[in-house]
Amino acid sequence: MKLKFETWIEKNHYSPNVLALFKSSVECYKAQVYPASLLMGYLAFMSVLKDRIMEADIPSDFPKQTWKDTVKELQDEDKWESAAFDAVLRQNKPVGKNSGPPFFPINDNIRTQIKYWKDRRNDCAHNKDNEINISHVESFWTFLESNLQKITIEGGKVTLINKFKKHYDRSYTPATQDITPLIFEINSAVSKIELKDFWKDLFDTVSDFYDYSNEISLIKNVFKINNPVLTNSLTSYIKSDKYLLKDLINHEPYFLQYLGFSKDEIRNLWQKRLNNMSNGLAVFASMLRNNFIPEEEIKEACAKMVFYEQYPQNIDDHNILVSNGFGDFLYEHLFVTHSKAQKKYWEFMNTNVKRYIDYIEKYPLKDETVQILCEELGKEFHSYFLVDNLSNLFSSNRSKMDEFSKIAVRIRATLPKKLQYQKSE
Repeated sequence: MKLKFETWIEKNHYSPNVLALFKSSVECYKAQVYPASLLMGYLAFMSVLKDRIMEADIPSDFPKQTWKDTVKELQDEDKWESAAFDAVLRQNKPVGKNSGPPFFPINDNIRTQIKYWKDRRNDCAHNKDNEINISHVESFWTFLESNLQKITIEGGKVTLINKFKKHYDRSYTPATQDITPLIFEINSAVSKIELKDFWKDLFDTVSDFYDYSNEISLIKNVFKINNPVLTNSLTSYIKSDKYLLKDLINHEPYFLQYLGFSKDEIRNLWQKRLNNMSNGLAVFASMLRNNFIPEEEIKEACAKMVFYEQYPQNIDDHNILVSNGFGDFLYEHLFVTHSKAQKKYWEFMNTNVKRYIDYIEKYPLKDETVQILCEELGKEFHSYFLVDNLSNLFSSNRSKMDEFSKIAVRIRATLPKKLQYQKSE
């Protein structure tokens, strides 16, 4: 049976030397030779640090001589291990000899743990009295799984962001390549206190100006792995970025249910923050579907939302709007609040053509609706835009044309000539 640690090793891309040492560590563990297992694992750990320094470019603010001396020691088979250990323990030195940043920008807690495991390594190598058992090996492996991705020259956060950047660069990575493995690295490469800054830097990196498709796809994949720490931190970040939030729920209204909005936040959304959102009514429908709007506020919300032009095409969205009385408020807005009593009513019709067509197409026609349309569109000064669009609707939707015509005959309303012309065709 494959160990969890073996699976973790396979997911990472280590050098052949490192892989051989990790393999020896696993083999000794399975043979219950725990001191040897821990020693091999520790040497693999130091070898990873050695590789990361040897393969890196010297940071611009790092003392050149210190870097050069360390690289030289890492190449010495008698000194490389202690050189790697000293390098990972180096802290920021603001003044004095060899002043400059650390090799690895990690927190002191990780350095303390590394010192502990160095002592346990010595227990193994020098056959000291301290017992090394299975719990030591498993704890060390857990330490590596949790922290090794954080111990990089740039820092775990920056290194991982660079991996994401390469993933979205189509000159390196095909669009079909799965991003899930990188998402799984976040937990081990980024500390909890860094997550807020990480999301900002990450989205800045993958963003394509005003196109949020990369961010939306990434968010969906993060939520998909169902990691509470990542989900909660990402949710907080999304809610703090009004532009990202707007684009996310505009394209994926169902995401509202995952964002944990309070009653007050939901009210603020439909009152103000859906403005200029092309899919605002679909977002509103999602709020209704998930019972986010208190029953006593639904009428007020419906009255507010009649000003949104883009009607949702999804039948489920339409049905939830119907069941909450939205059609009545839309009728009121188009035919009562604004009516034939209004001066230049045709101008209002011109600027609201899409709302009229959506209402006529999707809702049962009232006698009053047909009466008003017949009268207004039969006048010399009328909304030509509405006539053209209504004619197109009737041409493509014969049942709606028949519904309109039957009501007109029953109430003895005269069909506008242009609509009759479309019918005769």
